[in-house]
Amino acid sequence: MIGLSDPNLTAKSEKLNRTVNSAKGDNDSTSTYESTLAENFSNNVSSFLNNISSAENLTNNSSTAVNRTITLIEASENNMSSSMDLSSSMGSSSGSTTTIEKDEEITPVANFRSNVTEGYTPLTVQFTDLSENVTEWNWEFGDGDTSSEQDPVHTYSATGTYEVSLIANNENGTDSKLATITIHEQPDGAIPIANFTSNVTDGFAPLTVKFTDLSQNATEWDWNFGDGDTSTQQNQMHTFSVAGNYNVNLTVSNENSTSSKLATINVHEQIAVIPVANFTSNVTDGFAPLTVQFTDSSKNATEINWNFGDGDTSTDHDPVHIYSASGNYSVNLTVRNENGTSSKLATITVQKQFAGTFPVANFSSNATEGYAPLTVQFTDLSENATEWKWDFGNGETSTDQNPVHTFSEAGSYKVNLTVNNENGTGSKLTSSKLTSSKLNTITILQPIFPVANFTSNLTEGYTPLTVQFTDLSENATMINWNFGDGDTSTEKNPMHLYSAAGNYNVNLTVNNENGTSSKLATITILQPILPVANFTSNLTDGYVPLTVQFTDLSENVTEWEWDFGDGSTSREQEPVHTFSEAGNYSVNLTADNDNGTSAKTSKIIVNEIPR
Repeated sequence: MIGLSDPNLTAKSEKLNRTVNSAKGDNDSTSTYESTLAENFSNNVSSFLNNISSAENLTNNSSTAVNRTITLIEASENNMSSSMDLSSSMGSSSGSTTTIEKDEEITPVANFRSNVTEGYTPLTVQFTDLSENVTEWNWEFGDGDTSSEQDPVHTYSATGTYEVSLIANNENGTDSKLATITIHEQPDGAIPIANFTSNVTDGFAPLTVKFTDLSQNATEWDWNFGDGDTSTQQNQMHTFSVAGNYNVNLTVSNENSTSSKLATINVHEQIAVIPVANFTSNVTDGFAPLTVQFTDSSKNATEINWNFGDGDTSTDHDPVHIYSASGNYSVNLTVRNENGTSSKLATITVQKQFAGTFPVANFSSNATEGYAPLTVQFTDLSENATEWKWDFGNGETSTDQNPVHTFSEAGSYKVNLTVNNENGTGSKLTSSKLTSSKLNTITILQPIFPVANFTSNLTEGYTPLTVQFTDLSENATMINWNFGDGDTSTEKNPMHLYSAAGNYNVNLTVNNENGTSSKLATITILQPILPVANFTSNLTDGYVPLTVQFTDLSENVTEWEWDFGDGSTSREQEPVHTFSEAGNYSVNLTADNDNGTSAKTSKIIVNEIPR
């Protein structure tokens, strides 16, 4: 094989000639080779090389050549020539073939996107590289900062229009792409701040993720989950069906501005989980009839099949089986799931019954169910027993006849009592599969704790302020409210009146038999802002008809009501009024807002025109 690179010749030629110059030390000056490609080309060597789809075979017609230099010659219209020399090892016999291959030069293609292209200062932008065939990245953000990361995050602190440049490199070349980021001045008023959490950030496909919005001052939400799906809900549940790394972007907005936040969800290919068969038994040998409790401890199983070795089978999870005849029985457990099968084998040895007094295991307990931690008193009711061994199913044991045991964690525990005497062993197991004796199941429940939660229809307002509180607590049997002003309540959804300004910490405490929970929230009560009426006029006296301009100087006013004292009124803020008759007029301004009223009166004297 001979690697052939494009010599980048530009002159046109009518014919491409191939000659082979002799290698050093060879007596032949030139050898001729036949090509499988056509000889006539209207374009140059570059075009010829580009037409080699995979390789060109050259056949040696010389019987003596060993090493040759293959020269591709392009004769230009100006009798200039260009060539490329490639060494090739050729066979020594006529008809041997070598191959010229075209080496593809893979150049980079620069491309990228950003999660936002404009916004308000300070604006944080996530740039995502979409380039191909790249080994090095050089970013220029247009504000003097640079980065060599593949997917950088950059914050613009000042307003302006910034030209962002990505220069992508590999060993064969360079490419670049430009984009523009526009940063605006921060507007007056509350701006939104994007923020959110997810219940998981990593898992196997299909992965369902709950996204919870934590943004501030937002009125609109726009989710982009990075897999082509979007949503405008505030809180969203989304399922990623295919493995990949997804950039989830939340853009929030209000009338003043827009804000975005980006987070990554990593979704992995589901790993095939193979089942692993495993089990135990409470006894492995004994006298017929022998009752055996089998306990499955397999992993990743969806189907269970037992073969007890005596012709009987079961698909129960933890079966109980009675062996009536003596013998050695091979017990086989086979488990399956969608990915495979697994088996485990064990032997049960059953001996013939013989004369003698055998122990019979039996017991009771003062409780069979309760919340952790649960202390249980076990009472032995066995017959003919001289030794006792208790297994409480949680890894702890006892040899007391009537033990007391505390179960600290929630779960279902199989308590086994094995009793002995000089003639043999008897067992009693707490399992619903046993029907020949009285059974007990010890079930320890996880305590259910209360969770305090509430909302209020208002969190801020002017005195006097009435607030409706709504209880959203879970698992509560008792409720206690403390409104932060000395008042309390045990109602579920109380209404409370705040008479004085201040910040009040409202505390809800809920209880049940297992515990207590509290939640705190703040109610802000503001002092009302009252109006203050005030005005001036350009004239206070004059001759009829007298036109007066009134100028409002009031504070905190939303409504104005003027009474000019001559029967005329106005609701303008700064009215102009003409007094048509002589007299002394009391002009009154009444100023209002949501919190109250204020008034001011001033005199206007209108005189007759002297004669």
